[in-house]
Amino acid sequence: NFKNWDDKNSVRIQKVFRGYMMRKYYFKRMQERLIKNFREDKCARVIQREWKIFNFQRQMKRDAKERRDIACTRIQKFMRGFSVFNSCGAQRTMASMAALQKSLRSTSRRNRAAKIIQKRFRKIRSRMRK
Repeated sequence: NFKNWDDKNSVRIQKVFRGYMMRKYYFKRMQERLIKNFREDKCARVIQREWKIFNFQRQMKRDAKERRDIACTRIQKFMRGFSVFNSCGAQRTMASMAALQKSLRSTSRRNRAAKIIQKRFRKIRSRMRK
């Protein structure tokens, strides 16, 4: 539930997601540039610029509302996956990452991966509360 999050955090989620998509679809040189500038302010601008180019090239023809809904759920799922990567051991991290990458290919896999990530995310949250 992202209702209580301020604008700064929602922008951060979008940047994380854009960065993930960028690393997935662009060349090694671009990856190196992102990794090099990852902790600097200009990294966000690089990601945003390349994300716009990427979207333009794909020429998404979906209805605007449908596209927005898909983007929201994708960002939420990715953020959960991102939390899982940061909090769990190496083995779980690799499993979650593989599940997330497969999730972008087909609907059934996406749903399966979302369940895996949600399950792990709940475990992390319950541990944090204790």
